[in-house]
Amino acid sequence: GLIPGKESLGHCQTPMPPFVQALIDAGFEVHTSCPRSMAFKGIINHGRISPRAFILLLRESAFVIGLGNPIDSPTPLEAIANGAAWLNPVSWEKTERQHVKRSHAQHQGLKLLGVPYVYNVVLT
Repeated sequence: GLIPGKESLGHCQTPMPPFVQALIDAGFEVHTSCPRSMAFKGIINHGRISPRAFILLLRESAFVIGLGNPIDSPTPLEAIANGAAWLNPVSWEKTERQHVKRSHAQHQGLKLLGVPYVYNVVLT
């Protein structure tokens, strides 16, 4: 799997969300392109890479995880086009009306595409 990283856009946050650690604990190999100064236990860090190297890394990845900004980034489309599934973090917020919730996804437009291209990961 791959976590695309641009420190200025919030991708390289610490600590990583629990579902990322769960993937690592389950034996998945996770890579990132965060700056090398950002060290994450269990994640292979390639540091800043060229656009060509990024596409090659996408092609080797089974999934790509969306974190940070920009919301509705082109990265999930690039991931799907290169054969990787998109793990789309989704959070829920209560609205003013009781018992009604509104969802916010890392990539709202792909939220309804579904398996095998998009896996919505509900953040708790």
